[in-house]
Amino acid sequence: MKLHLLVSTFIILSSSGAAQEIAWQQSLGGNREEHLYDAISTYDYGLLLAGSSASESSGTKTDGSVADLDYWLWKMTEDGKLEWQKNYGGEGNDYLYSVSYTQDGGYILGGSSDSSKGHDKTSEGFGGLDYWILKLNPLGEIEWQKTYGGSEDDQLTAIAQTEDGGFWVAGTTSSAVSGNKKSVSIGNEDIWVLRLDKKGTLLWERTLGGLRKDTCKGMTQTSEGLWLVAHSNSQALHGQAQALFLDHEGSTQHDFFFGDVPTEPAGIAPTKAGHVVISGSVGSMENEETDYWAVAFDTEGIVLHEQRIDLGKQDRATNMAALPDGQLVLSGFSIGKETLKEDYTLVSFSPTAKLHWKKQFQANKDDRLKQVVATQDRGLLLAGTSNSIKAYDKTVATKGHLDYWLIKTGKVKRYVGEDGFAEEDELLQEDKRQISAFPIPAKRFVTVVVPFDFNTAQLTVHDLNGRLLHQQPMDSRTEILDMKLWPQGIFLLQVVADEHTMERKLVKDE
Repeated sequence: MKLHLLVSTFIILSSSGAAQEIAWQQSLGGNREEHLYDAISTYDYGLLLAGSSASESSGTKTDGSVADLDYWLWKMTEDGKLEWQKNYGGEGNDYLYSVSYTQDGGYILGGSSDSSKGHDKTSEGFGGLDYWILKLNPLGEIEWQKTYGGSEDDQLTAIAQTEDGGFWVAGTTSSAVSGNKKSVSIGNEDIWVLRLDKKGTLLWERTLGGLRKDTCKGMTQTSEGLWLVAHSNSQALHGQAQALFLDHEGSTQHDFFFGDVPTEPAGIAPTKAGHVVISGSVGSMENEETDYWAVAFDTEGIVLHEQRIDLGKQDRATNMAALPDGQLVLSGFSIGKETLKEDYTLVSFSPTAKLHWKKQFQANKDDRLKQVVATQDRGLLLAGTSNSIKAYDKTVATKGHLDYWLIKTGKVKRYVGEDGFAEEDELLQEDKRQISAFPIPAKRFVTVVVPFDFNTAQLTVHDLNGRLLHQQPMDSRTEILDMKLWPQGIFLLQVVADEHTMERKLVKDE
């Protein structure tokens, strides 16, 4: 266990052009409140938004609410068109905090629920909030679900699938041994990590923390195990950032603390160079003077670089995204020093936590950016919540009291090292993008993606003897095939889209 006190590099920055302007934006929601917590880019070039909704069928929301707050998913194409939306809930409050793709083309949802058994929830709760985990197939239908928790509140932070098909689950617990929580509590609040198999069955659990309050803020996995970042009050009188690394058996391999001033982490990411970056906010929450912050450290806990950036009266980080080119983008909101309202804010760091650019988007009231997602066209999707009307950067009307506000940017300059950015590259030439199908092999569902727009397209599947097994027109660039009635074997997929003919093999393994 190591404690590192940081000496800040302090920067006040003007706006930069590295983040491009708005390509499109949307406002999504019903007549009441929608709370967005997570978003991901999907393999079919689309986007999936995850959060909770209190609205009835109204605005852009088609399904009525089950009870107070329900899980709400919104799947869209890369140009923002709705593909499907889903609503899942019990009789109480259900908070969908995390979503991740699964190897079969489906999704794993992780959140917290105080609902008892009923409606979409098939198991009783254990007390307060419990982890509520749903596995969906590619069509958004529930395949299985699990509830884990003790007698008090258990709040899930993140979930992700492992290479062996199981799942990492991380969050915060106030529960002692009770319910299906078997590990002993340590402080007032502890980090609670679960390792599940591919069906959601618990393999092991770990309770981590000190004698006071330790809150899990994020996780990211590597081939060796799991990095966790937490806000810890157990080692100092003020809050610090704690970074822990667990191996696949749940043993703690690294445990570091950072911060000689109050520090609130928001995300953690390992880099290709082998070190780790944490970002978040620092400063006194009591006098409301906080700044964005990032620190890079090696696996011995030695600080390589640390940065502090002042943008507003209060800068509050919410998440951090690792882009494919290596740069790290911190998302959050800043309270203006004169306007005293909350605005979307982006801050880009190098893999060594050195500042590159920042960008703000403003409306007339309070807007909180929750997540940034890298899109296939090398732009960014900004996803958060807003109660603003059309004003300044916001050009779409609200649907209710609090809505999702989505901003899609144009291309972001590609990071090429500490010396700067590249204007153009050859990574995304559409004429070289080929038809894709995943997963291969597949057990039942396979997702077929045509990587360009077309006027008309026809999809056919033949067996290796040339017998036609399936055919249909494609109405969009993505089609999900259900192979439930097909025999086991190898098949030839062909898509003719306008003048383009594309082929590849499909494999059904059971």
